[in-house]
Amino acid sequence: MLPEVKLDNSSFEEIAREARSRIAGIYPEWTDYNYHDPGITFLEMFSYLKEVQQFHMDQIGQHHKRKFLKLLGMTPKKRRPAVLKAKVQKEA
Repeated sequence: MLPEVKLDNSSFEEIAREARSRIAGIYPEWTDYNYHDPGITFLEMFSYLKEVQQFHMDQIGQHHKRKFLKLLGMTPKKRRPAVLKAKVQKEA
């Protein structure tokens, strides 16, 4: 079976914090990190969009998993009842 991958693994706060920490390396002249700054507003908007996208990508159901397996050329096995094999004990 396919491994379970969690795509929705970071929150809005984590995404925005990571983006703010990258500003200094990309644009060192940027000094205003307050919420009223339009650049920070855009940064938070894109952080929100990334969080929403991660959430929706993580909503893959069984129907989609079967379709993905079909694309790989795999089909799930049919259901069948369990079988118990009894061991025969030899008497000494």
